[in-house]
Formats: sequence, structure tokens, C-alpha cells
Amino acid sequence: MKSIKLRLVATFTLIILLVTAALGAAAIYVVSKDLLSDARDDLRAMAQAQAQYISSENSAQLLYMDGLAQVPAITDSAASLDEKIAYFEAEAKRSGYILFGFADKTGKAVILNSNRETNDVSDRPFFQSAIQGTPTASDLMFSKLDGKPVLVYAAPVYENGQIIGVLYGRRDGLTLSQICENVTYKNTGYGYIVNNEGIKVAHKNTDLVLRQDNDIENGKTDPALAALGALTEQMTTRQRGGGEYTYNGKEKLVEFTPIEGSPWILAMTLETNEVIERTHVLTQMLMLLCMVMAAVGAAVTWLISGSIAKPIKSVTKAAQQIADGDFDVRLSVKSKDELGRLSDAFQLTIQRLVNYQGYIDEISDVLSCVASGDLTVELQREYAGQFKKIKDNLQSMLDNLDSTLLQIHQSADFVDADAEQVSTGAQALSRGATEQASAVEQLSASIEEVTGQIRQNAENARLAQEKAEFAGRELHSSNDHMQEMVAAMGEISFKSSEILKIIKIIEDISFQTNILALNAAVEAARAGQHGKGFAVVADEVRNLAGKSAVAAKDTTALIEQTLAAVENGSRTADVTAKALEASARETTEAVELIDKIAAASQEQAMAIVQINQGVGQISSVVQTNAATAEESAAASQELSEQSALLKGLLAGFKLRQNRISGEQGSAPDFRSADVSD
Repeated sequence: MKSIKLRLVATFTLIILLVTAALGAAAIYVVSKDLLSDARDDLRAMAQAQAQYISSENSAQLLYMDGLAQVPAITDSAASLDEKIAYFEAEAKRSGYILFGFADKTGKAVILNSNRETNDVSDRPFFQSAIQGTPTASDLMFSKLDGKPVLVYAAPVYENGQIIGVLYGRRDGLTLSQICENVTYKNTGYGYIVNNEGIKVAHKNTDLVLRQDNDIENGKTDPALAALGALTEQMTTRQRGGGEYTYNGKEKLVEFTPIEGSPWILAMTLETNEVIERTHVLTQMLMLLCMVMAAVGAAVTWLISGSIAKPIKSVTKAAQQIADGDFDVRLSVKSKDELGRLSDAFQLTIQRLVNYQGYIDEISDVLSCVASGDLTVELQREYAGQFKKIKDNLQSMLDNLDSTLLQIHQSADFVDADAEQVSTGAQALSRGATEQASAVEQLSASIEEVTGQIRQNAENARLAQEKAEFAGRELHSSNDHMQEMVAAMGEISFKSSEILKIIKIIEDISFQTNILALNAAVEAARAGQHGKGFAVVADEVRNLAGKSAVAAKDTTALIEQTLAAVENGSRTADVTAKALEASARETTEAVELIDKIAAASQEQAMAIVQINQGVGQISSVVQTNAATAEESAAASQELSEQSALLKGLLAGFKLRQNRISGEQGSAPDFRSADVSD
């Protein structure tokens, strides 16, 4: 939607629609609330009226029964049963009762009709209340005789001021439902009655009465009936009230009130949709009104927006011409409001843009001259606003550029002269560096030869170190073996001493054995012929003992000689061990000296390597200096050429201070000059 006129029309039309729709919705809401409130009031009034009617009807029946209980036919004990039956059958037909019955004080009842049925009503609440002297109407109950729903009205029967029994009459239990069928409101409103337990006792749908439907229990099993169950539970408190609930998918209103003098509560219900259906017509009217208001608003907005859009279009067209470079624009908006002031301001802007175009043309001419090398041009016009800053900055730029180019030309002369000096010095440095490089190479060769000799010395020292270490290890090993031999000889000496002790014991045993053999020979001699064999054995034992003594002496002599030899060997081994130990110490000291010599030789070799590396670095530096000197000479030559080229380029500029082209004389020294401007 590119047109502002259409946008205004659409915007205001939408606003009108929203406002009228909001007002209509509010009106419908208020009307709906009022209708629902009126419906609740009507339902409440009808419920109270019907409750009063049923209460009065109930009271009338109780008065009737109380009067009937006083007729002689029931109070006269002389009256026969046939007389009583005849009277009450006729009364039942006349009054609309199903039957009458009489119960004695124990609850034993007889039906006062031709059937003469008997029954026990002692457990019935109506009997228990009436026998106490109070006329009573029962709740809806089901007959013990035929199982049909009935209503029972009972009154006490007196004789001589004493209660002798209870007279009760039975009416059709669906009588209350017939009353409720006649209680209607609009098309969907009707009444129904529940007792103090929430059970329906009267309803236009008698099936609900017959099956004793209870909405409290229904609400516990069906969530859709929970609201109705809660309202029914509220009814059982016998308080007036009302509310809303959903039944079979339809929203309903309900108002209820207790029926005085009975265990019942009457409720009036109505579908909510029937109440608010009158708002449908109102809704249609409001929708039509919205459409009419929107059409009128659109038409009015179309007319008003035309006077707004026309000046805007004129200004837009002028802006497009300016964007295309056409400043010959005239606006003719005759208005004193904001649009008129906008047009005047835009016309003033156009005039200033024309002036700005003159500024831009002059600046463009000056920049064109500068581009061609003419720095003598100046801005002549008077500038206003931000353009004055542009003029001042541009003029300052021209002055600085003129001064800078002059200084560059003079500096180029100075650079040219210095470049020649640098070139001469670089050539001399290059020759000196070449000579130094030759000397360094000779020194490097000599150092390399010395390095080889030192490395050989270090290698020989390393081999000597290895030989000395090997000899030291062998001496230490021999010393260790000698120590082991000395220890072994000491062990032999110790064991020989032990053997001498054992031989001494053997000598003692041999001596004792010899004595025993002598004693045995003496005893054998005493025995005579019987001891001859024993004497022979004793002689042999004495001979063996003598031989053992001789062997022990010989062994002792040998061991003593061995001990003497071991002692001599031990002394010799000790001397040898001390000599080996001294040799080992000397060898260790020699190895340590050789280690120091080898380490010193290695350090000398490393020092020579570092010296050689330093000489190599000096050679590299000398060569680098030579190359740098050659490069400096070449750079100086190139710098001189670039300086000449720069001076040639500067000759193409026309300066206000001096003309560069054809200027003679030496260039001034700018090395200490302030050229910050």
C-alpha cells in the first residue's frame, strides 16, 4: 500500500471497526448479563411461588387427614370393620386417595378396603412421627404391597384423649411430577423436586423418579455433571440459592428453594441459550452498524486525506526533481498548517541548495587546477555555514601543499649530494672488508690445524684413561682375592684347632678303651676256661686302642705342621695384600690424574671449537659488511637517480612562492629545519 491516502483510509476504517466492535461487544455483554439476571430473578420467584403452593397443598392434605382421623367411623370402637371399610372406600374415591389404612400403636396395619390386607408400618417414618401426635407427610416412598411410588399422609387417632393408632392415606407418588409438568418457564424452563438426600422425587421425566436418580452420585462418576452434583448437594442444606451447570452439553441456570413442612426442595432450571438468544438480533444490528460506520468513516477519511496527500505529493515531486539535479523548482502549497510550513521550509532548502551548487562548482574548479599542477589558485566566493569550514580547510591545504612541495624539491638536492658521499664511503668500506676477509680465512686455517692436534691429544688421553682404569680394576680384584685367601687360611687354622680337640678326645677314648680291655682280660683270666674267648676279644680291643692312640698322635703331628704352614702362608698373604692395596691406591691416583688430563684436553678442544666458531662468525660479519657496502653503494646510486626523478616531477608544479623549473643555486640544509607546517 504505497499511497498515503489509502493508508489513512485503511487505518481510520480499521480504528472505527475496532471501536464499534468493542462497543458492540460491551453492549452485548451488558445485555446478556441483564437478561441472565432477569431470568434468575424469574426462576427464583417461580421456585418460591411453586414451593409455597406445594407447601400449602401439603398442609391442606395434613389438615384433611387430621380431620378425617376424628370421624366416628375411625374413633368409635363400636364401629365394625365393614363399616369402616365402606366409609373409607367411599372417601378414597371422593378425595382421590388410593386407599386408607389404620395402624394400631404397635404398627400393625389393616388396609381399609375390600381386600383387607394387613401390613407392618412400624418402621415407616410417617408412623413413628404420627404415633407421637404429629400429623406427618412422608417422603416419596415405594409401596411394600405393589412397589409403586406413593406419598403417605398420616394423623394420630384419639379415643378419650389417648392415641390409639394412626390413620394414613396413600396418594399416587407421581402427583408431584404432574405438578412439576405444569411448572414451566419460556420454552426450556421447568421445575423438579429433590429430597434431603438429593434424590429426585418429582420430574417431568418420571423415569428419573422411578429409578431414584441422584445428581450428587452422578457428579462423582461423571465429571460433566460435577457442577450439577455440587449444586444438588447445596440444595440438601435447605438454603435458597442458584448457579450454572452443564447437562447433556447444554449450559443451564438453576434457582432452588426448600418446601416448608416437607423434606423436599424445589428447583427451577432454564437453558442459558434461550435467555441470550435475543442478543443475536442485537449482534446482527451492531454488525450492520459497524459496517455503516466503517463506510461513513472511510468516505470522510478519503475526503480529508485528499487535502493532506496533495501537498505531500507536491513536495515529493519537488524532491524527486532535486534528486535528478533540477533545482528550478517552485512549490505552490496554500496552507497555513504544518503542511504549509513544510512546503515553505522545503522551498528555502531548495534556494540554499542552489547556493551550495555554486560553492561546489568553485571548489571543483580549484581542485581541477590543483590536479593539473597549478597551486596558485584561490577561492574567491564568500561561503556560509559548514561550507565556510570547507573553504578554510581547502585554502589551508593549498598553502601546506605549496610549502611542502618546495621543501621536497630542496630536500631532493640535499639527498642527491649526500648520496654521492655515501657511495664513495661504501666503496672504501667494501675494499677494506675484502682485505679483512682474506686475513680471517688464513687465521681460520691455522686454528683448524691446532684444533686437530688438540683433538688427537684428547683422544690419546682418553685411551690412557681407559687403560689406567682397567689396571686399577684388576689390582682391586687381586686385592679382593688375596683378602679372601687370607680369610680362608684363617678358617683352615680355626678348623685345624677344632680337629686337634677332637683328636684329644679320641686319645682319651683310646686310653679308656685300653683300661677297659685290661680289666676285661683280668676278668677273663679269673673266669678260666669260660673266659678264654672273652680274653681274646679283650686283647684285640687293646690292640685297636693302641693303634688308635698311635694314629691320633701321628694326626696331631701332621695338623701341627699344617698349622705352622698356614701361619707362614697367612703372614705372606698379609704382606702381599698390603702391597696390592698400596698398588691399588697408587693406581687410583694415577687414574684420577689421567682423568684430569683427559678433561683438560677435552675442554681445550671445546675452547678451540668455540674460537673457530667465533672466527667463522667474524668472517661472516666481514663478508656481510663487504656485501652491505656494495649494496649501500648501489642504493646510493639508485637514491641519486630517484632524487633526480623526483626533481623532474616537481618541476611540473607551479608554486606561489618560487618557480621550481629553471631555479639555480644550492639547496638549503633542512636537516634541522622545522617543516611541520
